[in-house]
Amino acid sequence: MKKIILFLAALSLISCSDDDGNKTKNLFLESIVVANGGSTGGVIEFTYNDKKQIETFGNKDTQYLFKYEDDRLISITNTKDNTILNRFGYQNGQLNTMEVNGVEYDVTYKEENKEYIVEGLDRSFTLNDENDIASITDPNTEPYVFTYEPKYKGAMYSVKSIDTYLIAFVFNAPYLLSRRAVKDFGGNTFVNTYDDDGYLKRAELTLKGESEPSSVIYYNYTEL
Repeated sequence: MKKIILFLAALSLISCSDDDGNKTKNLFLESIVVANGGSTGGVIEFTYNDKKQIETFGNKDTQYLFKYEDDRLISITNTKDNTILNRFGYQNGQLNTMEVNGVEYDVTYKEENKEYIVEGLDRSFTLNDENDIASITDPNTEPYVFTYEPKYKGAMYSVKSIDTYLIAFVFNAPYLLSRRAVKDFGGNTFVNTYDDDGYLKRAELTLKGESEPSSVIYYNYTEL
């Protein structure tokens, strides 16, 4: 629960612009704006490479750079100080190592339930059939199970990468960065609003045990 609040608070620290009104079925997330307690935070902006994979996201102070090799995500770098936060290794197409702050951990994959276990960190996650995160287990929080609205498009719907789930996992934000719109996770619920093409445009988050929304998330898209 604390990670949810902290991540949204960080977003709010880092004006909201609408998209140009074009309605297409191939839109890419351009920015996220989070409003907490009636206060609107700054914009987190996204850019993409020629293959329409996420290349950067961040604000004017902090940017994260994503590098790919053979269409697989291999590293995440904080460009402010050029620190490599994460590296990823693969074997036979499956993630098998994850480096976190310079320490490499083995990753075990269980095919029967599409589970990835980061050995040594006691963290694990499972994927659903759309490669969105279905659950996360973390020693610092209660396990989360994610449910989605399968008829609607989440912020990552058009992104041409099979590894967007890694970005969501590393930044503890599957509810922001998913192919389908999240409806519920761990008792935290969203009331979502969509555009005419089914893309997620606005999400009201009510935390578990509360009766009123604590945050409103706005999603702005661009056509590439």
